[in-house]
Amino acid sequence: MDVTASGEKRKREDEDGGPNPLGKRKVVLLVAYNGAKFHGLQKNPDVETVEETLENAIYKAGGIRDDNFGVLQKISWSRAGRTDKGVHALGQIISLKMILAHESMVDAINAQLNRPDVRVLGIERANNNFCAHTSCTSREYEYLLPVSVLRPSGGAEGTSSAAAGADMGSAAESTAAASSATPLLSAADMERLQSLLRSLEGTHSFHNFTDGKMSASDKQAQRYMIRLAPHAPLLLEGVAYVPLFFHGQSFLLHQIRKMVALVCATFRGDVPADALQTALADGRIAPLPMAPSCALILRRAFFDQYERRRKHEAYSDRSSVHFPTLEGAKDAYREEQILPHVARAELGGEFAAFVKALRGYHLKPRSDAEADAPINSADRRPALVERWAAAKRAKDFETADQLRDELRALGVDAATEKLLYTDGSSYVPVESTAEEGAATVAGCEDGNHGTDERERLSE
Repeated sequence: MDVTASGEKRKREDEDGGPNPLGKRKVVLLVAYNGAKFHGLQKNPDVETVEETLENAIYKAGGIRDDNFGVLQKISWSRAGRTDKGVHALGQIISLKMILAHESMVDAINAQLNRPDVRVLGIERANNNFCAHTSCTSREYEYLLPVSVLRPSGGAEGTSSAAAGADMGSAAESTAAASSATPLLSAADMERLQSLLRSLEGTHSFHNFTDGKMSASDKQAQRYMIRLAPHAPLLLEGVAYVPLFFHGQSFLLHQIRKMVALVCATFRGDVPADALQTALADGRIAPLPMAPSCALILRRAFFDQYERRRKHEAYSDRSSVHFPTLEGAKDAYREEQILPHVARAELGGEFAAFVKALRGYHLKPRSDAEADAPINSADRRPALVERWAAAKRAKDFETADQLRDELRALGVDAATEKLLYTDGSSYVPVESTAEEGAATVAGCEDGNHGTDERERLSE
């Protein structure tokens, strides 16, 4: 199909559909994906991303004209929440102006995707002023936490089910050993976990739960958490997991994974019982470790104000952008594509490494002046910087993020491509590139909303 119509200009779309069958229509896509093979959602040079994969499929299905392909701004492309490398989604919302070239664009796009780790679950028409980013009122994430991570420090915590069954001689025995080693949480444990999560609800400064050197007075650090709660535990490959749900208006970069880390450290006894209150206070603490990205899922995005207007204005014929009839499809995708991946990651030891980081973490409350002061550990800096640079060159952003936290604890600002010591001297191990800079900015984990600057700083 020649969607360019020999280069002729098409008429602008009317809200009722207009006379032009090949005109662009504002639509909303419900997208699910397993983020394991992607370097995040947002388009990024030289790496595979969800958006680039999806854009190519829509184009091949006839939904994007030749002269608009490759420039997302031309089709008003927007997403409800950016996700980082390795993070999954069941309810990612993408809005764009798309040509409805087939009776079922869902089938046409999925046929072009032809891969199980990205799937368009549904498409609905929306008002022309709808924007997935600015119209989103809140986001909900799920974190699948192995119960073994919550074992008190000093026990046999952090061993994967693979390690638990290494001497058993069979997969069946390994699974049974893991199941008995990681029992479901007791009612008292669930209540304690709920209490810890609830202490993060409300409006707080989450400056200690993100990258960078934010202070409590920074307006960008203020976020509103609506509801945080554990759900009923489940078993995957014989290993117990407790799903943690995070419903918030918006989230900072890596905020959820760092909240998970401090909740776990507090539950285990690795940090004082009042660690969460300390982290929410005005002072600053040592950079928190991050929970593995493999277990984080964007479950849904909410558009409450748009939905209220839709029901009462002239566009009441539009269907809900919450896609209520597709909850079953989302659950099925979670069972088929995401849960098995989380189980494999646990077997591979990702959470064992996380627990090791928790055991070695010290809260170290610091004033802003103390946090900004250089630390006399110059002998470690060059080696860490070289490892950070090597991870960036290899596009291993997960390792790069962890090394960046270590560098910051030593007084090195690795947030920019040119690493600057806090004492004013500089060390540049490799020539920076625009692509690496874009990767650092775009490698975000969680949803966001507000101005462009807030989008850059948010997950």
